[in-house]
Amino acid sequence: MSRHGAIDVLACGLACPRTSRWAARPATGTAAVLMRLEALSDLWATGYGRWFAVKLVPFVSVVGAAAWDWRATPRLAADGDPNRIRRSIRTELGLAPLVLVATAFLVASPPPGG
Repeated sequence: MSRHGAIDVLACGLACPRTSRWAARPATGTAAVLMRLEALSDLWATGYGRWFAVKLVPFVSVVGAAAWDWRATPRLAADGDPNRIRRSIRTELGLAPLVLVATAFLVASPPPGG
């Protein structure tokens, strides 16, 4: 095994359990929201469903940007252009507050039928 292969295995050993825990949170949150919805149309017919959809868009964008950063950071660092990494990080940091604001409105909204 090469030196980099050993580092990759070590990194996965450290990151994978942490990643699994972080992946479980949105999955269980999404499941909880879907259990509260009486019909799929509640996603666009109720304030609760609309706030969930509003939250989902920036959340998926943040996760996508983070995944791209995780894969691209070694390559971007090798380019020697720190502005590319900074732009990518700014994207994540700019979208994260939108997730928090949408979450605040979501939890303040009454679920459908209750």
